[in-house]
Amino acid sequence: MPQFGLRIETLYWYNNLKNAHLLSVGQQLQIPEVDGLIHEVKEGETLESIAESYGVRKGNMIAYAANQLREPYTLQVGQKIFVPGASKPIPRPAVSRGTRPSYMRLSAPPYAVLPGGERFSWPVVGHITDRFGWTGRRWHTGLDIAVPWGTPIYAAAAGTVISAGWHGDLGYMVAIDHGEGWVTRYGHMAGEPVVSVGQWVERGQLIGYVGCTGWCTGPHVHFEVLYNGAYTDPLSYLQ
Repeated sequence: MPQFGLRIETLYWYNNLKNAHLLSVGQQLQIPEVDGLIHEVKEGETLESIAESYGVRKGNMIAYAANQLREPYTLQVGQKIFVPGASKPIPRPAVSRGTRPSYMRLSAPPYAVLPGGERFSWPVVGHITDRFGWTGRRWHTGLDIAVPWGTPIYAAAAGTVISAGWHGDLGYMVAIDHGEGWVTRYGHMAGEPVVSVGQWVERGQLIGYVGCTGWCTGPHVHFEVLYNGAYTDPLSYLQ
């Protein structure tokens, strides 16, 4: 949160938000003085054990005036304490195994081809770290290809750019409409794409550079193939 110099995680947990990337007009947020988390004391916990669990110093909690902690620092079950410096990741929506949301249903026959009988080209050449479908934790809507930061990303086929810029969890992203229901998307770019909405691009044309913006743990391209608005397995259509 650049305006206040706080991490997104801090505001998410401090305000018990449901979506880290979507706020309503007029919605009021509580802004803490520093990064951290509110911890609800459980039976048997002490300041020492809480500090150890978050990897912070006990003195940080004592020094935070709003906690109103006084010697001998006896805690009560259910007591809420702000833990400066503490952090935990924002959860992603969970999907039960074996349940594929409707927006992820395949709408293209296996090994369907693009207009002109072609397949998609690889946007980058690298190591696949996550495939389409159930990953053991969630349904994954595309193909993750790990490559070094700054690697050029190329259009998988010719088409018109329909989105270019920031797109929530995907960070900086480009979407290309290839016609006849086919769209490809390229997420987690290092910064603003080098193409713009409405621009025509050719197969293999540079559209941006690999980064790790949005919801990301390392530099890679999140590559999606959609047919008539539904996510499909990119490996079925790559050449």
